[in-house]
Amino acid sequence: MTTTADGLPVVRMWDAPMPREELAGAGYPFLAGERHATIFEPTRELGAYNHHPQLIRHAGRFFGMWSNQPMGEDAPGQRVMFAMADDPSSWTAARELFPRLEPPRAWREKGAVLTPLRWLEWGGRLYAIAGVSGVYHPPLAREVGAQGEPGPIFMLWTPARPPYATPFAVLAAGDPAIASVARNLSALFDRPEHWASWDFYRHWPWPKAVGGHRVGEPTVFRAGDGRLVMLLRDNGTGKEGKNNFSHRLFVSVSGDGGRKWPPAQPTDIPDATSLTTSLVLGDGTVLLIGNQTAPRLDDPQLAAMNLNRDPLTVAVSRDGYRFSQVHALRWLGPRPWRVPGVGGRGGGLQYPSAIIEDGMLYVIYSLGKEDIGISWVPLAGLGLGRADGSGSATPSAALASEFIHPPGGGPTPQCHASTIAQTPAGTLVAAWFGDTRERAPDVGIWRARREAATLEREPGEYSYPSVIQAADGTIHIVYTWRRETIRHVALDPARLGN
Repeated sequence: MTTTADGLPVVRMWDAPMPREELAGAGYPFLAGERHATIFEPTRELGAYNHHPQLIRHAGRFFGMWSNQPMGEDAPGQRVMFAMADDPSSWTAARELFPRLEPPRAWREKGAVLTPLRWLEWGGRLYAIAGVSGVYHPPLAREVGAQGEPGPIFMLWTPARPPYATPFAVLAAGDPAIASVARNLSALFDRPEHWASWDFYRHWPWPKAVGGHRVGEPTVFRAGDGRLVMLLRDNGTGKEGKNNFSHRLFVSVSGDGGRKWPPAQPTDIPDATSLTTSLVLGDGTVLLIGNQTAPRLDDPQLAAMNLNRDPLTVAVSRDGYRFSQVHALRWLGPRPWRVPGVGGRGGGLQYPSAIIEDGMLYVIYSLGKEDIGISWVPLAGLGLGRADGSGSATPSAALASEFIHPPGGGPTPQCHASTIAQTPAGTLVAAWFGDTRERAPDVGIWRARREAATLEREPGEYSYPSVIQAADGTIHIVYTWRRETIRHVALDPARLGN
């Protein structure tokens, strides 16, 4: 078994080539058909520190938001800006989304800081979520309309103690005007696949790492076997008061839906000590997007530094456990600051947020923590799906992801050929095959709302169900009955249980 320089066992996850720092794009092949655009190019007056971007497409429009400060990284008075686009090559002028909590102050001073966390959709509407650090306050949220019109700012949940006094109006999470929205957004936000990269007072059950390594900025995805995988940046152990970055990602795998996580272990995935993000396609393929650019692991000559976050890379895994190919999405190369004298900035294309729409991969990122940019490329350039959006072009967790029953914990060993319908009250009803193996004599058609029930119990093959809901609410299912005829079942939604 391979071990790290400090004797820790390494989890093998990287079957792709290692990067080569002397080559353009770290020696990785560039993606075919990639395009790039600038979203925000600031002046000193607008604030030349720009970072932590988040991206979504809602109602046919792209929305991007990011943190903004005139003097330096995560300094007091950091606010959140946003812009919109119908076409990713042309964006609106940037506007303020969450105002400053206090006037801007110098880099490394202490005070109230805002950081964008995530876009969330609920009830057909779009909401922006921003975290508060440096002072105590729950995350802030507000609706953003199709034309960018902002709704009232509200707390995402009720604080455990008196919060920081904001200089602008903030509705309490229990305010009747937004209580239902806040409750549902909070529940959505607490799902592991929707966790932000920073835990501002929420106390999610993130793991610690073996060997005293300090890990953070996780990305969580569901692997092909149904388990949740968390990859984390390694910030070293800090022994003797020094940085000692391993330039590896660490990994923890949860088998209980994210309630418990074992200690994170070092992997052989190279990392510039930066943030990574992940997407899961409809066929289970995992994309890991970040700066997988460290040329060597556990190198004492590199241990004291964050490496150059260039290029921005896309790694591909078919099962979520072994990444077998990697591409350069964009390579920047050396470039000077347009606005000098801003603290905490470093070169490269970094801190990505990504979505998939219509067979295209879209990635937003900061350029040297100064500008905000976006790149997009057909999934076909990765050998995945087709450019027309078919194949594996649909992410399995674009909004929410859950199992009807836990993997390995269902009423039958195998499930397949599923379908779903929605009642007028919004209840989802699913139907699927359940059996010990395909075409086994115990095959049955199962359906579930919150609890499963079977439509067929007698031995025989019952296959290929299809389901619709009539105008009166009745759910109609048809399926092959023992390969002899077609059976029709009508279900009253009111009698499906709770």
